[in-house]
Amino acid sequence: MLTTPNPTSETGLNSIHLPEAEYQLANIRTCSVADPTNTPLNVRSTPNGKIIGSLPDGVKVEWLKTSDNNKWAFIRTSIMEGYVWAAYLKC
Repeated sequence: MLTTPNPTSETGLNSIHLPEAEYQLANIRTCSVADPTNTPLNVRSTPNGKIIGSLPDGVKVEWLKTSDNNKWAFIRTSIMEGYVWAAYLKC
């Protein structure tokens, strides 16, 4: 969300503040599912959390951010978003 604080005495203009989470969204990558196990890739609610869906190989996803340990990717498709094992994405 963009916020516009009150004008400052230094600039007299409104400034735009981009919180870190929104800055990360500016770095979205388009990738495709490439699961070497030849099974659909599980999509989870949290890293290693409850399975909320699955995606077959070749499906295009938007990689929005990486979890703290860099092993899980938070992705979005036209029908769902959640966490997947990052090594199973080809970008």
